Amino acid sequence: MYQKTGSGTLWGIWNLVGAGETFIGDPAAASCANGSIDLLAIDSNHKLRWNSFRNGAWSGWRGREYWVPSDETPLGDFIYRRLITSLVNQAPGFAGRLAFWHGDHARFSWGVEDAHEFGKLRRKIDAGKPVPIGLLSVQAGVDVHHQAVAYGYEQGALEDLRIYIYDPNHPGVEVTLIPVPSENKFRPVLPNGTPSNDWRTYFVDEAYTPAIPLR
Repeated sequence: MYQKTGSGTLWGIWNLVGAGETFIGDPAAASCANGSIDLLAIDSNHKLRWNSFRNGAWSGWRGREYWVPSDETPLGDFIYRRLITSLVNQAPGFAGRLAFWHGDHARFSWGVEDAHEFGKLRRKIDAGKPVPIGLLSVQAGVDVHHQAVAYGYEQGALEDLRIYIYDPNHPGVEVTLIPVPSENKFRPVLPNGTPSNDWRTYFVDEAYTPAIPLR
């Protein structure tokens, strides 16, 4: 597998992404932030392999221990339908909160005030229900926003507010949303203290309904 990088006006040369690796079929690539790429491919032994590009360098190919369902299988179709349902449910929330007449301070305030999104989130979690949330990026664009699941919180003074989320950008890791009032945004922090991508605010997906998974 090879990679070519463009500067916007010129293309560089082709570079090998990991020596000694042979793949079959088409690879898949996704980016969760500027300067990052996650690359997935099936090797010649029919095993799923993963490589990530961060800070200008590839991490190296490594195996993934779980099976990814292919298209047109019952599980693959189920996951796809849930993804589309989630996107459709959250589209009005993103559109309404990105409206041009809302300033950054107003958007941030919704996420910390009990009369708005934080109150909705708190009531859901107090009832024992993890809640899907839409995260609005501090960046401009239609493909920079995100979805996560909130499952806990700590309430107090504004600087002590904490929201605990499952973020698919950081699987298996507890991510803490911490408000930064001076900048009108929320900063996700990983357990080792490393910050992740900042978010302007979030909203609660009240249209979500659970679905019984396939057996």
